[in-house]
Amino acid sequence: MAWQFNWYVFALIFNTILAASLFVYTWNLKNVAGSRYFALFLLACAIWDLSAIFELSSTVLDTKILFSKISYFGAASVANFWLFFATSFSKKYRVSNKKLYILFWIIPVIVIIMAWTNEMHHLVWTNIHLANSPYGIIAIYKHGAFFFVNVVYSYILLSLGTVIMIKESFTFPKIYMRQSLILILAVCIPWLGDILYVIGKSPTQGLDFSTFIFTISAILIVFGYLKFRLFAISPIANEIIFSNMIEGIIVTDESYRLVQLNKFAKNFLCTVPKTGENLRTVIVEYFPGILLDKLDVEQESFVSDSKGDFWFGIKISSIKNFKGECLGWIFIFHDITSRKKGLEALRMSEQNLREMNEIKNRFFSILSHDLRNPFGSVLGYSEMLREDFHDLSDEEKINFIEQINIASNRIYRLLEDLLEWSKLNMDSFDPDLMKLDLFDEAEETISLLKINAAKKNVQLENQIQPGCEIYSDASMVQLLLRNLISNAIKFSPPGGDIKVSSKENDGYVEISVADNGIGIQPDKIPLLFRLDAKYSTEGTAKEKGTGLGLVLCKEIVDKLKGQIRVESQPGKGSTFTFLLPRNNT
Repeated sequence: MAWQFNWYVFALIFNTILAASLFVYTWNLKNVAGSRYFALFLLACAIWDLSAIFELSSTVLDTKILFSKISYFGAASVANFWLFFATSFSKKYRVSNKKLYILFWIIPVIVIIMAWTNEMHHLVWTNIHLANSPYGIIAIYKHGAFFFVNVVYSYILLSLGTVIMIKESFTFPKIYMRQSLILILAVCIPWLGDILYVIGKSPTQGLDFSTFIFTISAILIVFGYLKFRLFAISPIANEIIFSNMIEGIIVTDESYRLVQLNKFAKNFLCTVPKTGENLRTVIVEYFPGILLDKLDVEQESFVSDSKGDFWFGIKISSIKNFKGECLGWIFIFHDITSRKKGLEALRMSEQNLREMNEIKNRFFSILSHDLRNPFGSVLGYSEMLREDFHDLSDEEKINFIEQINIASNRIYRLLEDLLEWSKLNMDSFDPDLMKLDLFDEAEETISLLKINAAKKNVQLENQIQPGCEIYSDASMVQLLLRNLISNAIKFSPPGGDIKVSSKENDGYVEISVADNGIGIQPDKIPLLFRLDAKYSTEGTAKEKGTGLGLVLCKEIVDKLKGQIRVESQPGKGSTFTFLLPRNNT
């Protein structure tokens, strides 16, 4: 058997190697829609090319006929695999029932059978003879009816697949549209050579240049792979993922012109921008505080609109080709409001736990120190009375009894304050709110404290107008007044003056207890209402305090939905003022 070689044969060998290599690559892309069909399309092209190599290289007619028959396994299958690939690549024309594909194989199978049995009917080639050409000895075929059946059928399927790809290309982002157009060019170019061969306009009579032009197709496909990562992910896969993501995605080109945005982003934006619209200003306006040049780091933006207040996390990344050139930008944003609220709740919980721990420590400090000292006094004086009663003078006995009484009263007040404080901090505590005459409440409290005031020659004056009403809890209001007036008596000098007054203030009643006592240092005022900051001083007559009175006042006012403040000047006196609601609104 004689063989002949020329540049066209070597071009076909190169073409076959490329097609086979791309077949192996695309066949392994299992997760990419249509990759297997495109791999089989490339395999069919490789079979067609390989058969053409042997058919062109042989100088014997029977050998040429044999490889022409083999070529029909590829030539009759190319259009089918192209159409199957196009429908799998598309989201609109996808065939859900794969069994329908069997129908498309009826004509190709018949054509292949007819080619292998051509000697019986001559419906594929009616006549074949050898002829000399610039490429050596070639076979000149006179085609029969079934050859043209295959040509027409292949052109129909190829055209359908190409139309589907073109229509689908316009629904995808720029980079994917380029992928589709490269595939369309790669497939259409060889068919131009085939048309020239069929109509007898081939540069060399009898030579089918469509297989040679497949070399150009292969180069285009390689270019598409290197330039645009052809088959890295199919547009339909991108569309499905893109549309169903629960994050907002905005894709722009390098100049921030809109390329694509998903459903989440459309719902978020008040006005949906048009493709090509510059979004640089829009993005900055919608997400205050973000920096466009801060890439691959999640930024946080607070957004307030008619729908409410939201926090968004935004990440900006660049889209680059394999050369590292920037093709555009992708903005991915998601609602982090729940996360921010959770973190804030966690922070508040941590703060509350810290405060509760401080309160616990203060509570135990009171129990261990403030209760132990007066109990020590009671036990010490009572022990001395028991052991030395007959040896002590009447004056010493009276003094010991007075000390026991003072210590007992202090223990009682401390326990009373602790019980009140504990009650206020119970979750089940609910103030018994009702309309109260503030004058009567103040009058009742003053009458209870007149004896204590008289011991220091301190005057108590109720300046509240009768009929002044508040909406509050009677026992809590009296406890407030009792603590504040007792404090005022404690820190007033003999002959001092304490005034209890009130005035209306925008739906509230402002109640003040003012004295002209020793006053408070400015740096100590912030410590007055804090349980974690022990602050207690002796009164003008060396009176001891529990350190809980003002803390109780703050707790009470908070429970009654009011406010409390203090104004004081050392040496001139102090004014404690608290606000309580006038009515139930």
